[in-house]
Amino acid sequence: TPLLQSVDILIFHSAMILATPVGGFFYERVQKERFLLTLIQHRQSSELEAAVQELTRMSLCDPLTGAGNRRSLDARYPELWQAARTRGEAFSLILIDVDHFKLFNDSAGHAAGDLCLQAVTKTIAAARCPIEQVTRCGGEERVHERLRCHTVGSER
Repeated sequence: TPLLQSVDILIFHSAMILATPVGGFFYERVQKERFLLTLIQHRQSSELEAAVQELTRMSLCDPLTGAGNRRSLDARYPELWQAARTRGEAFSLILIDVDHFKLFNDSAGHAAGDLCLQAVTKTIAAARCPIEQVTRCGGEERVHERLRCHTVGSER
């Protein structure tokens, strides 16, 4: 009957008019939630990457002097040696031991000993030849690697 068909069409159109905004609302909400989750994941990923970089730096650095530590020397030495060999350049690995440091540290105090180690590290780092890395290997031992510095005893 035509009246029932008209009622059915009216109900259908009414449902569509109501469903479209509701459906659009839910679709938009899902899109916004996805966007926010993506932002959160990106931020967490960036924060994690920054934390890993900081932990790596801390694991390779002596906190007292800011110089590399034994772990950094072990990691960098083969790379520096190979780079010098590949380029045919001189390479020096110089071990410096601060004489009588223990006596100085015990008599002047640990704070003065710390200042002494920091000053020695800064002095080595300020050398005229290019220094790739200054490393604190033990209490008062320093190692520094030099590339492109032709000194007596440098290996090619």
